Amino acid sequence: MSPGEIVSRTAADIPPPLSYLLLHAWIQLFGDDEPVVRSLSVLFGVLAVPLIYGVAWQLLRRRLAGLLAALLLAVSPLHIWYGQETRMYALLTFLCLLSS
Repeated sequence: MSPGEIVSRTAADIPPPLSYLLLHAWIQLFGDDEPVVRSLSVLFGVLAVPLIYGVAWQLLRRRLAGLLAALLLAVSPLHIWYGQETRMYALLTFLCLLSS
């Protein structure tokens, strides 16, 4: 499918089409096996951990606060679960932390 077709077919879905467009590019690069498709969400979930460290450090100016925030996110059952879903949840977390 072309990117325009992806946007038009996913317009009725609740999440914005960015996650679908990124997933389409990911599949074009690496294939469509289930572990490969899920690995994009895993990547965003893993990249969110150092970002939350940076956000906590920036807010509180304490290394311990950053480490605790990163630890809590890394072991959070919901974050781990969302990181395994082929949906936009991990991307949303990553983009929210990136915007901070």
